[in-house]
Amino acid sequence: MKLLFLSPCIPNPNGTGWEQRAFHFLKAYSELFDITFVCCNFSGKSPTLEQRAFLDLLCSEVSIFEYSSAILKNGSIKKLLRCFSNKPFFASASFDSNFLSTVLKNAEEADLIHVSRLELFSLVSLDSYSQKTILDLDECHFTLFKRRQNYHFARDFKLKLEKILRGLDSFRVKYYQANAVKKSRITFVSSEIEKSRIAASKQIVVVPNAAKLLLTIPKIKKSFPKRILFVGNLSAPPNIDAVIFFVEKIFSKIIARDSNCEFHIVGRQPSQKIIALTKHDKIKLTINLPNIEEAYLNATIVVVPMRFGAGTKLKLLEAFGFGIPCVSTSLGCEGLSIRNKEHLLIADTPEEFAAASMQLLENLDLQQKIADSAWRYVHQYHRPENIRNNILERFLSDVKS
Repeated sequence: MKLLFLSPCIPNPNGTGWEQRAFHFLKAYSELFDITFVCCNFSGKSPTLEQRAFLDLLCSEVSIFEYSSAILKNGSIKKLLRCFSNKPFFASASFDSNFLSTVLKNAEEADLIHVSRLELFSLVSLDSYSQKTILDLDECHFTLFKRRQNYHFARDFKLKLEKILRGLDSFRVKYYQANAVKKSRITFVSSEIEKSRIAASKQIVVVPNAAKLLLTIPKIKKSFPKRILFVGNLSAPPNIDAVIFFVEKIFSKIIARDSNCEFHIVGRQPSQKIIALTKHDKIKLTINLPNIEEAYLNATIVVVPMRFGAGTKLKLLEAFGFGIPCVSTSLGCEGLSIRNKEHLLIADTPEEFAAASMQLLENLDLQQKIADSAWRYVHQYHRPENIRNNILERFLSDVKS
């Protein structure tokens, strides 16, 4: 059987959340299907030789289009007309004819079509494709849009207008997402919470995110200076907000109690707002670290101060897998079957977050206790082989039959 894999990213076992998720899906599919891979690369970063070799090994055909060439820029009139479309902004974009013809040709020939995330669903939204489309929603887009609105403060007319348009767009996202799930043969989600938000349907299957982990639980060691770590895509609005929130509202409270602490920000494509934070001598920024394991193993604790977003946070699962104790907001750890003070410390106000961070930083025994519980949780529920088996045994074998 032939499967068309439509992706907005290059699958990467060491990449961001959606890149890792795409990697595990593609690897599992390769055991059952002849795969054609078509990518509209949102990252703007070309695949490495290693990534390209992986794709060539698993797929019979590979086509990669850069976002800037696949999605056309609209003039002022076209932008205005998109405001009155029944589709959300991301689904009413104009596509390059070469990219569009590649997708449609392969969609016609495929027995099944896997679409990673909602952004590319408009390419295969025709009724003729509905019974062969598999949609992977790693996060509920409507939830993401609504939460972002709550933390989008508009200070001038242009930003106020943008907020109004985005607010209206969130309702189009809700309708569009519900329609996409209804049309799809199956929809994958990352957690039971995401499933409950999207629809009550037997055609929605939970496939948790997979996390890398050490084979044994590491021993916590005393560190100097104490390194507080945040990992993520530093151009993503939820991550930008989380870093700025931590620096402006929390970190000063920690430094006031222990000046031997540093805040390490690790990721790629940092926004100018994040780069500006490095003027503080206790804040360190590392971009494009080849091996993310290095950042985790040098950390004392990991912080996940998320205030909006959706889906389960891979940064938290990775920290668990590397045996690093964590402090997170309630939103940062939602969707996971974990408990406060057992697998991590949960805090939502700046005062609570700072106090929880200091509690971990000052107590090696507590660090070890929480890290052990978190590592066991990931080992039980989020190993890559578990996710592979989930895909193959719970769904794809049925599709193939």
